[in-house]
Amino acid sequence: MKNKIALFIFFIAAVFWAGILVTGMGKSAMQNDSRFVLAEKGTVSLEGFWRVTAADSPRYADPDSDDSHWDTIAVPGNLMELFPRHSGIAWYRTILRFPSKNNLPMYSIILGKICDTDEVYFNGTLIGKTGNINDETSHAFDRMRIYHIPTNLINTAGDNILAVRTRGYLKDSAGMIWGYFLAGDTRSILKRIESEYILETIFIAFYLLIALVFLLFSQTTSPLYYQQRAFALFSLCIAVYLVCVGQIKYIYTDTFLFFHILQYIAGIGATVSFIVLLRKLFQQNLTLPDKGIIAVLAASALSFLFIREINGFTIPRILWQSSLLYIIFIIIENTVRTVLEKRWDYIPVLAGMGILLPGALLEVLRAYTLVPDFDYFKTALPGLVILISYFLSDQLSIMRHMKAQLIERLELKVAERTRLLQERNEAIESELEIARNIQTRLLPSSFPDIHGLSIDSLCIPMDRIGGDFYTYCENEDTIRFLIADVAGHGLSSAFLALIVKNAFDNAENPGCSENELLGAINKTVFQYAMPSHFITAFVITIDKQTRQCRFSNAGHHPALLFRKSINGCIELYVKGTSMGWRTDINFSVESFQLLTGDRLVLYTDGIVECMNPAGELFGSGRLESFIGATALRTPSDTVSSLIDELRVFSRCDSFDDDISCVVVDVL
Repeated sequence: MKNKIALFIFFIAAVFWAGILVTGMGKSAMQNDSRFVLAEKGTVSLEGFWRVTAADSPRYADPDSDDSHWDTIAVPGNLMELFPRHSGIAWYRTILRFPSKNNLPMYSIILGKICDTDEVYFNGTLIGKTGNINDETSHAFDRMRIYHIPTNLINTAGDNILAVRTRGYLKDSAGMIWGYFLAGDTRSILKRIESEYILETIFIAFYLLIALVFLLFSQTTSPLYYQQRAFALFSLCIAVYLVCVGQIKYIYTDTFLFFHILQYIAGIGATVSFIVLLRKLFQQNLTLPDKGIIAVLAASALSFLFIREINGFTIPRILWQSSLLYIIFIIIENTVRTVLEKRWDYIPVLAGMGILLPGALLEVLRAYTLVPDFDYFKTALPGLVILISYFLSDQLSIMRHMKAQLIERLELKVAERTRLLQERNEAIESELEIARNIQTRLLPSSFPDIHGLSIDSLCIPMDRIGGDFYTYCENEDTIRFLIADVAGHGLSSAFLALIVKNAFDNAENPGCSENELLGAINKTVFQYAMPSHFITAFVITIDKQTRQCRFSNAGHHPALLFRKSINGCIELYVKGTSMGWRTDINFSVESFQLLTGDRLVLYTDGIVECMNPAGELFGSGRLESFIGATALRTPSDTVSSLIDELRVFSRCDSFDDDISCVVVDVL
């Protein structure tokens, strides 16, 4: 009994701190007007009051369209509170303001979960969509929206209009209703998304670990054998439920309906196992009402397999959610009985139920937008911890008897594992070195000797291997250069760079234009890349006889042309979007004439985003000044001097990003 009391006090403290952490994850206060100001770095909440109309017109995407007569609505919020029974098209609009400076970083937005599908326009240009507004069988209301704003569309001198066209479908929910809404530089947004994935994975892994642990415990002789097995099944169902309602599944698939059906089946499975767990915890058999409720829940689970329309889920979903009232009755009944019988050893269980159940109830109310949007179900974690304390208290006596034997076995296993880990680490180091050598060989070791041109390059990955990549292709009349930057670093980015190299080699032919080449590479990247990975690239073709140049850009930093006659740099700008987001991207092509004395510099963002201890970026201005100062040096001396310049600027021998550049001089 003393052990149980000690464990109970310990886990009550754990619950207290868990509650503080959960509370700390609450949302920031809403902004009162529909204007949001972004900084150069970091994120800003887009939660506040937006303009909205239930009408539909293409001109609503136009930044000059007058929306002063529109209604206002809190975002996130249910559109049906403003327009009851609305299930059609609606438009939202708000204003974004950006820093008034050049060379802004790439910006992105997160638009929570929109019910049901959407199209997003920035200053009148479509920048992304989720689902198909024109197809009522296309559903995406549980998917987090992530869109990237092309830098060339940003108006740094005034207002920028963000317009969102939505289509409702459900009978009780519509519009920009759930989740969190943010805008900021792409790097900060991607970090936020990554942290969300990590947190989601931790919760899923936690429930899976509980299921595994208590499934193993149930194999030993214990008076809690049935309780442990029911608890393991309950935790497993919760883990599956969290996978279905979370975003991590969309890393691997775009499937919607399967996971939505599995979500309800897993929730029903958790409810049934919880009823069994309650009866077993209080040493009771299943009653006739219990069996009736379980039969109804089983029939509801089966019905989900035959209902193909989301709106048809209403009745079985309500039956499942109503079963929570029956569970409340069981808990209250046994709470009163436990207190009257003075069975104080059941207090941890009752406390656990008291925390677990409100989380589940609030989650149901959240589905009907009756309470603020928040991950209430995850607050059930402290309740589970208290339940674990109850189970662990029974296992302590068994663990003491096994302790000596386990320690001895553990020491032997640790020694063996240490040896295996050392061997494995040596193998991994060797494999990484091989991977580095392979990637190095993918880069050109030298460039062809072309009359009138002098070429050199340099690539320094942040890790042993990285995501920067450049190559060239020469034929009798032209030479074509490609430089690309894969988001992220390390092995995954290196693999994607290899895919870009193969796509370039497969698509390259004399009759392939620059925009067609980027389009072919984009389709390959979209097929293999994950949502968190995108690729920027710049391609340029030089006619060896006429020195005529054609170039195209996929969201990459524009190449720089140093022109001796003006003693300055010209940005080779052409509109383009980074690759990997969708397949239907159109790329533009521009051209110019190379002159004797010109210098062409292709580079990746690791150069201009190199940062010194004061937080200053090296920036394109310093890069242009450096190119002008070294115009009389050879390309080889220039790339070497550039690395030295970056190390002096950053006061560090290593860099926080991959560094790559290609220099071409016209002699």
